[in-house]
Amino acid sequence: MERQIDRYVDRFEHLYTIGRGRLDGTRERVKDRLIAFYEELRDEQRDHWRDRQRIEQERRDVRRELAATGDDALADLL
Repeated sequence: MERQIDRYVDRFEHLYTIGRGRLDGTRERVKDRLIAFYEELRDEQRDHWRDRQRIEQERRDVRRELAATGDDALADLL
């Protein structure tokens, strides 16, 4: 996705540099596509962060359960 963003940024800059695409709407379409890519990238990053948070919470829960099970198993042995 980042490669696509780079490609559209280059294209957008090129259109501005050569002064084309304003009248036929090409610049606006490229700009809109760039905005969509950035939004999609932010969504993916947010989902990734949420997934990491969920996994870390599950990890803490498992560790807590293991610690409780370990304590119970020791008490059963005694």
